[in-house]
Amino acid sequence: MPFWAEGATFIFDQTTAMAVAEGNALSDVRVYASEPEVFFRNRDCQCCAIREDLVCSVVRATRRAQIPNEIVIFLDPTRCDVLVAISTILSSVEITRRSSLDAVLVHVDAAELATRLTTGSEVIDDSLLPAIAVADRFILGNCDNVLPHIEQHIRAELMGRSGFAKEVLGAGERCGDGGRLQAWHVAPEVRSVEADHPGGLSTVVLRADQPLDEDAINEWFDWMIASHASRLFRLQGTVSVQGNKERTCCHGVLSFAGSHAESTESVTCSSESVIAISGVGLDGDELMSSFAETIAS
Repeated sequence: MPFWAEGATFIFDQTTAMAVAEGNALSDVRVYASEPEVFFRNRDCQCCAIREDLVCSVVRATRRAQIPNEIVIFLDPTRCDVLVAISTILSSVEITRRSSLDAVLVHVDAAELATRLTTGSEVIDDSLLPAIAVADRFILGNCDNVLPHIEQHIRAELMGRSGFAKEVLGAGERCGDGGRLQAWHVAPEVRSVEADHPGGLSTVVLRADQPLDEDAINEWFDWMIASHASRLFRLQGTVSVQGNKERTCCHGVLSFAGSHAESTESVTCSSESVIAISGVGLDGDELMSSFAETIAS
């Protein structure tokens, strides 16, 4: 079974190999090609970039008599900026009024990674780090050409680098409840990941049992984005603010951050504040100490 639902609409970035979809029936579905067209809201600032072609493709895909149940966007993480694409999906009013980001699935080739492992190269190339950082699930393809112990090593390497990913699935396996994960809209089930070298990829998890001061946490978010935007691959969490009856959910990529009340999600509310931050060159101690200062006195 494919990992997407029946009746899905597909948007393929033109840099993406169609081989990603091999083994999944693409008959009787609608496919769009999207040639990368990047607009910079601030000149030459990658954090402020937006993929206008994705906006147009999603709008075109939803302007149909029968609106698709699911839109699947394929990108090649080694040739295009995955973070800009995700930021576009989250920040574009034209997209958010028609759909929402459910999850990021990262497809990797087991044989390719096995070759890197056996030749002494880094298993995870730097070009894959942003995709690894934001992944909610990994799809491991071409496992038939890899020895079992090598496959297990690759699975452990992927999960060891990612704080947000829940599991590594074989190609064709369906994930979640009918394929829907809602991974970007609830309090994250995330784990801390330490960088393997200075300036490397890490995931920092911040927690507070006591309510936060509203002004202090707003200033903290402003500082976070201003100081870390170019290194901020994924931010997600829920915060409990003093005086509010419910928590606020938040998520962000690069310089974009958005929030909404937790009551808009079908989850059990809690009073704990949890914020997970994944990126490169993060100072975990600094983030923890500054976040602790937002607790209401």
